[in-house]
Amino acid sequence: MASKLSMFLAELRRRKVTRVSVVYALVGLGVIEGAGMILPVLHLEAGYPYIVIFVLFGFPLALVFAWAYEITPEGLKKEKDLDPIRSSAYVANNKVYFTIIGLLVVALTVVTLWPIADRDSPSPQDDADQPNPDGPSIAVLSFLNDSGDPDQDYFSSGLTDDIITGLSKYTELVVFDRTSPQASAGRSLSVSDDGVPLDARYILQGSVRKAGDRIRVTVQLSEALNDRIEWREDYQRDLTVSDLFSLQDDLTQQVVNALAGSYGALARAELADARRKPPEHLDSYDCVLRAYEYLHAHDPSHHLKARDCLEGVVELDPDYPDGWAWLAYLYAEEYHHRRNEDPESYVSRDRALEVAERAVNLDPSNQVALGALAMASMIQGDHGRGRTAAYRAIELNPNNALWLGLLGTWLSWSGDFEGGVPMVKKALVLDSNPPPWLHMSIFLEHYQKGQYEDALAEAQLIETGDFRTLAFLAAVHGQLGQVLEAKQALSELRVLFPGSLDDINQELIQRNGFAPELAAHILDGLRKAGSEEGSN
Repeated sequence: MASKLSMFLAELRRRKVTRVSVVYALVGLGVIEGAGMILPVLHLEAGYPYIVIFVLFGFPLALVFAWAYEITPEGLKKEKDLDPIRSSAYVANNKVYFTIIGLLVVALTVVTLWPIADRDSPSPQDDADQPNPDGPSIAVLSFLNDSGDPDQDYFSSGLTDDIITGLSKYTELVVFDRTSPQASAGRSLSVSDDGVPLDARYILQGSVRKAGDRIRVTVQLSEALNDRIEWREDYQRDLTVSDLFSLQDDLTQQVVNALAGSYGALARAELADARRKPPEHLDSYDCVLRAYEYLHAHDPSHHLKARDCLEGVVELDPDYPDGWAWLAYLYAEEYHHRRNEDPESYVSRDRALEVAERAVNLDPSNQVALGALAMASMIQGDHGRGRTAAYRAIELNPNNALWLGLLGTWLSWSGDFEGGVPMVKKALVLDSNPPPWLHMSIFLEHYQKGQYEDALAEAQLIETGDFRTLAFLAAVHGQLGQVLEAKQALSELRVLFPGSLDDINQELIQRNGFAPELAAHILDGLRKAGSEEGSN
């Protein structure tokens, strides 16, 4: 037995298998280590796993090759066809080792260049006739510690990480993280600087300065190509050890909401460019921006432009979830506000649900899709499904002021004040310029609980632009027995909405998703205000 083992080991040495294994291992480790350092610099991290797999799978192949073949002056030959003495001479020239090294170098080159070729090669989605669904790209640089105290580095580093995480929750954004930790204080960076991705359209950079018990965070958003500052803000807070982490969370929420979402600085910058484009040159994200513009204007004209634009987008790109999601939202708004309805062609309430379901099927983690599904379900009267979709949407991004406000309001209309009102109150804190209709949820909660004085204070802050503002005022004045104020609000309501109480009840339940008991309570207040059944 020992003799056979000795003969086998001698044969391994003769065929130089042991030497090949050592050389392969050393070269392979070198290739893996080198790839780990070089590929991130080239933004080709996707190729790293393939290199590791190639090196690992190549090891047994190299051993088999060394055992079975020799490279001779006449070419590659099987070991068994060679004279043992001549075979040793051939091996001595180290061609096997050069072959192994060459194979590894080729592997490194091919696997490294493959992502570039794959990225640059056209695909069906990149065809000239296809829309481009990508939203704005932003490089987040490490925030600088300007305090002069190295012990404060952890705060600026943690704030950077939290902002990156917060921005990444907005699926329309492409976020590059921590691309240039060596940025100089007070100096704007552009794509020409080392470490800033060439694909980044915007650069976010900032600084943290601590002085005594105060901390100041300065944040700046600029265009990468021309250094134009799109947005800049200073945040000053009291600094205490007891609330340091909540302070970091608060700053993160404020910065992210000022930047991202339909009301953020990024959307405003992109929208300014989109407005300059003729309709035939709008791409997919431009049409999403048209939906953002509707959120600001909230009128039939902007609704129609956004809806028509997105209908064209999903026709060209039926697998674009953001297009379907925002289109579903616009159909829900179409039914909710009676905007641009075409009842001879389709029922907007049913189409909203159908399109929302398609958006969720395409991307179950799309907050807009789930939000639109919640709205569409509630106007169908399916409050259970609507609530489930709403809570799931908020879980995906619990700091998006728009959807906190929208879904918190719809949840409150459905009677879920416990879930909806806290969302609305958080949206009021996060949004620097919150829309006045957000106060509806708080009003309705007080009203439903019989807290009419508090309800009146909230009702006076509401501005919906439709009959509901006057209906709520008339109802709460009626409950408080304030006859003159109730009659005044009721008189104005009849001019704006000349229908009966039954019509108002139907409008609240069907078009606004109100729980029946909540709508009945509003009607009770209107009766006390002086409205009679069937009056005009």
